[in-house]
Amino acid sequence: MSLVTIAAVLSALASNPSDLPPTTATAPTASPSTPAPSSFDPDAVFAKRRAKAKPIQIAARAQDQTDAPIARPSAFAPAKPERGRPWAVGASVGTDGIGVDLKYHLTRTVVLRARAAGLSLRHGLTSDGVRYSGQARFGTVGGYLDWHPFGNGLFVSAGVLGGERRLKLSGTASNSVTFNGNVYTPAQLGTVTGKADLSSTAGFAGLGYDSTFGNSGPIGVNVLAGVQVGDAPKVSLTSNGLLASTPALQNDLRKEEDKIRKDLNFGRFYPVLSVGLNYRF
Repeated sequence: MSLVTIAAVLSALASNPSDLPPTTATAPTASPSTPAPSSFDPDAVFAKRRAKAKPIQIAARAQDQTDAPIARPSAFAPAKPERGRPWAVGASVGTDGIGVDLKYHLTRTVVLRARAAGLSLRHGLTSDGVRYSGQARFGTVGGYLDWHPFGNGLFVSAGVLGGERRLKLSGTASNSVTFNGNVYTPAQLGTVTGKADLSSTAGFAGLGYDSTFGNSGPIGVNVLAGVQVGDAPKVSLTSNGLLASTPALQNDLRKEEDKIRKDLNFGRFYPVLSVGLNYRF
């Protein structure tokens, strides 16, 4: 069949639709005034979806909480002070003696501390042929501010202390000795006694660690290292020998005091190292 014949047939069908074969069923037509009923309700569908999603969301949140890592406290974690127990009392031992501390947790990073310490020990030294035996006696009371810059146990300490810091001296010569170019026999010199006083007040600076206010329990430990800074020691000597009252021996004793003062000059910067336990209440 040629293309011309096919085109003629299609044209005839388009102009006479009655020639098409009748359909077996016709679609119902809706009245223009009454809308056709519909079985689709979007609100009901959304409500069903929400009802199904809610238990899934609850289960997912529960699973997230179960899988979340457990936070464990660190020794260097910021301390959370218990405001109901801001006080602590402690005992420590160190180069400044046996001490008792009273502490008050003022803020998260500031602790105020008062300390009383005592020390008694023997010390000896030799100068210009005279052997001196000495007894050091320290009895001090101080006030300090301990600053915890990171809110944990590490702290920087600064303060002032005062009290007795003295070394008593007593020495005799077993043979003739020379003071400032002058020779003295043991009888002429006799027994030389004296004292060396470190400054009665001194400043303090140090670093330390204190877990007292960072622990959940009442017991804490502290370690402190620092230095007491004071004036040069003051030394005085006397003699009870045959020439004790002569100007020459008195002048030579003053020279001897200068030498001993230089030997004890380390006392200007007295090192402090202490460890202790504290009880918070």
